[in-house]
Amino acid sequence: MNYLFRNYELYSILNSKIQDMKRKIDEENPDYLINVNFDEYLTYICNEFKLTTPTIDEENITINKQVQKVERYNDFYTSIGYVDGVALWILIPYTGDKDLFLARPSAYTTGFPQAGINNEYIVIELGLSMREVEEYNVKELIQHELKLIHIYLGYIQKDLEKYNKRLKDEAKEYIKYKIENSNKINNMLISLPYKLIKNENAQLTYKVPNVERKIQFQKPKINKKNMTPEPELETKKYDEIIEICSNMAKVMERSPKAFANMGEEDLRTHFLVQLNGQYEGQATGETFNSNGKTDILIRNDNQNVFIAECKFWKGKKVFLATIDQLLGYVTYRDTKTAIFVFVKNKDFTKVCEDIKSVTAEHSNFVKYIDSYKTPKDTSAFRCEFKNKNDEEKHFYITVMAFCIPHI
Repeated sequence: MNYLFRNYELYSILNSKIQDMKRKIDEENPDYLINVNFDEYLTYICNEFKLTTPTIDEENITINKQVQKVERYNDFYTSIGYVDGVALWILIPYTGDKDLFLARPSAYTTGFPQAGINNEYIVIELGLSMREVEEYNVKELIQHELKLIHIYLGYIQKDLEKYNKRLKDEAKEYIKYKIENSNKINNMLISLPYKLIKNENAQLTYKVPNVERKIQFQKPKINKKNMTPEPELETKKYDEIIEICSNMAKVMERSPKAFANMGEEDLRTHFLVQLNGQYEGQATGETFNSNGKTDILIRNDNQNVFIAECKFWKGKKVFLATIDQLLGYVTYRDTKTAIFVFVKNKDFTKVCEDIKSVTAEHSNFVKYIDSYKTPKDTSAFRCEFKNKNDEEKHFYITVMAFCIPHI
């Protein structure tokens, strides 16, 4: 005799689904997880493993009959022979995962629906003798089993509601965990003074078996225009350069008279002195690069390592023009740049806030790099910009404000 909702524990199935979800995330390329829209991917992965309560279609129940001998039993369920009768197969169409009709939910009664199931129908089978045909209310027998099925589907629904919430919570945390691990590895590699060889043909060690689904959810693609610049070994050196330049803030504070009346060119010279002390004459000023002369340029082996512009704060219009000027210098291969803003205004904190908000108004602005850790005791932030001539190529700008003392 067949029964529904008692073949195996639903809890075990749901736990297995959670592990399948994590294995699916494990398969993803780390760079994909870092750069894809987090919310879109979370929705995609949850849709892939979300479970919905099956439904039955009582409006389209059909009955198949066959007049035949039916087996009869005594009170001890021992066969006592065959008698004339009729076999009925009540076919109940359903939609949803067949396995959920076989799983036992966390709540259940002592009785289970007596029915079988195939890929299209729940099948209630009745074998009635001719005497039982007259005595039994067949409709009530069928309704009893249907009522039990509905009760169990209600139990299943409650378990699935908890599962789907847990699925989203665990997916969110696991994606974050994988991204954090990738960032740790990238940061470790950045700290090493060696070139990294990428293995583009690396084979996956685990394949999730294909599961037939009625609905195929579209995996989100990385928007290359919004893609974060790929981590490079030069990032460490970039941060070192910014750190060296940030030390000028302390120098200005200690010797205010020496800087109070300096112009942009003189201030730039002081930065060049500091940088050349560290980079053995590789830092130059007013150097041609792309469409003009940039204030500060550091080269290494004929490759630009760092480009910077130095400007006094003269309001929004001039600052946006400075960004335009920097964009004109940046070539396809340049990814590390800076703007040093000299502020003579009394309200330095307010000006720093204005500089950051104005930067985001530029048409090539992409986003702030919130993970960037500014040098100690400096007013700086880092952001991502689109290249002027190729919007799919992005680069960094670190903006640092310096307070020029009033004497």
